[in-house]
Amino acid sequence: MNIEILLELHSLFEPYTGSYNRDSLSLWVKQELTPPSLEVSPLFPERSLHVISSNTPHAAFQTLWKALLIGKQHFFKLPQNGVDGWEDLYEAIPLTYRTHWETSLEIRPHWLESLDLAIIYGSHNTIQEFRQTLHPSTKLIEHGHRLGIGIITSPSQGAAKRAALDITQHDQKGCLSVHHLYVTGDLEPFAKQLETAFQQYPPMKLTASEAGAVSHFRVLNTFCEANLKDRHLIASPSCEGYTILTTTKMAIEPSPGYRTVILHPYQEPLDQAKLGPESAYLSTVAIEPYEHSLQQQALKLRPTRICALGTAQAPPFHAPHDGYLSLQSLVHWVQLQ
Repeated sequence: MNIEILLELHSLFEPYTGSYNRDSLSLWVKQELTPPSLEVSPLFPERSLHVISSNTPHAAFQTLWKALLIGKQHFFKLPQNGVDGWEDLYEAIPLTYRTHWETSLEIRPHWLESLDLAIIYGSHNTIQEFRQTLHPSTKLIEHGHRLGIGIITSPSQGAAKRAALDITQHDQKGCLSVHHLYVTGDLEPFAKQLETAFQQYPPMKLTASEAGAVSHFRVLNTFCEANLKDRHLIASPSCEGYTILTTTKMAIEPSPGYRTVILHPYQEPLDQAKLGPESAYLSTVAIEPYEHSLQQQALKLRPTRICALGTAQAPPFHAPHDGYLSLQSLVHWVQLQ
């Protein structure tokens, strides 16, 4: 376990992993890798493949951080448009730690030979492709499409600011991003508070296709608002600002992202049946206030993480990822008998 090099490079990794120190790393390793009995021993993979998506750089640097921790041989398949900051951070790792590492924009055939572990970030199609390609003996950890929601039973301007933070960080490109808010009471006053909170952030820089997706969402829902009367749209003059939709419906609806948020009425019990089939992709549920009763309500949605509103994008370094214990999931447990 290469804890020393993680401590040496902590200032480079902490913007993506969260803060850590010697004590927290040691405790984490002990908690996740202490065998359940003396007859069980963990084996780390000798050869690992990391397929990285282009959504945000966080996943790329978190998987690089884990590779550095466990050592051995690692292969990194980068997205076609690269990862911002990858080369600088990769080159900052002493060569002695990455002698047997390789990076490429394409999968190299020899990478798949005798592969112990594959960590795949990507779309459903990408994950399905690797399910069919990899040998059954290869341990596969999948990180596919995910989304986050918020539950707010005490709406306020402060809650609106915290929700806006969860929505604007990474402009909803990451799997922890909040796309829907379930709010107690009249939605319109909170929508106005959220609009005020959004105005504190500079406009995004969208491509023509990204702006077109937001524009299409706005046009479609303006039409629905005029004819169905079950929703109301509040939007910045430019598609690069924000889009807020209030609706009387409970089910999660598709949205283009890019600071587009849909406000729904909060009604107990809130369960997967009310949220519809998209609830199967829930990652984070951010709640306000952060209290036991609301935690228990959020648990019924079977997310992979529950946190306080305003912290959706900042999990601790040791947090489980998509339901996997982040270190324990990498190892192969051997029975000694």
